[in-house]
Amino acid sequence: MAVAADSEREWFERLVADTAYRPRSPEAIRVELERQLALQTEKAEDGIDELAELLARWLAGERELEAVAHLADAYPAEPLIHFYAFAMRREPGDVEAAQESIAALRRLDAVVSSWWARE
Repeated sequence: MAVAADSEREWFERLVADTAYRPRSPEAIRVELERQLALQTEKAEDGIDELAELLARWLAGERELEAVAHLADAYPAEPLIHFYAFAMRREPGDVEAAQESIAALRRLDAVVSSWWARE
């Protein structure tokens, strides 16, 4: 029975992965990023085109950590960029750079800062 449950779960996970909406083009990613801007205290769009381009390349398998660092440095006051920089840095295991992104977020956003203050 456990084998059947495992294979059913694997089948379901593949189905979800195959059918999940995943924007891949810079234009489609930009639309999704614009939706996320509504969650920011200040809805600045500085660097959003560059972030969409970088995410499109990242999702296509081009893992450019140097480009992530450059984008974060170019837009130090943009929380959305630091949020994605955190994810892109943490995914391949660059913990130190990921922590830099979190530190940048903490400086920019009181809500993010309060999350870590609870620990």
